[in-house]
Amino acid sequence: LRIRATNATDVTIHGIINNLSHLLVRLNVGGCPVSSAAMAELVTKCTRLRVLQTWSCLRLDDTFLLALDPHVLTEMQVLDLMDVQKFSVEAVRQTFGQQTWPHLKYLRIRAKCSREEFSGIPVRAVLKLNSTTILD
Repeated sequence: LRIRATNATDVTIHGIINNLSHLLVRLNVGGCPVSSAAMAELVTKCTRLRVLQTWSCLRLDDTFLLALDPHVLTEMQVLDLMDVQKFSVEAVRQTFGQQTWPHLKYLRIRAKCSREEFSGIPVRAVLKLNSTTILD
């Protein structure tokens, strides 16, 4: 489902949760003003997600990041979190260093931390840390 840059809000996210949670495998809400609380609920209920793109969702913070759980999102392969600037080093460490993401193939994230904080992602996964352009 691609609703990027459409001004989709939490109402949209709750509609997705209520109607598509058991079917949704791809979601692109990049550039939409969705909240961390709504997206945290989404990632706990849309358990078949394989691709999640939330680039430039400026309201996302640690609440969302800490809701990401590889035991719930067992098929997650792509996470694009570029230009979300409110993630703490501790939340990054808890999400990607203290949990194992066996199927993750691509992660793009902005965070003030080092590659060592991402020990839970596969060695073969592509990690784009602090990318500066959409082409990175």
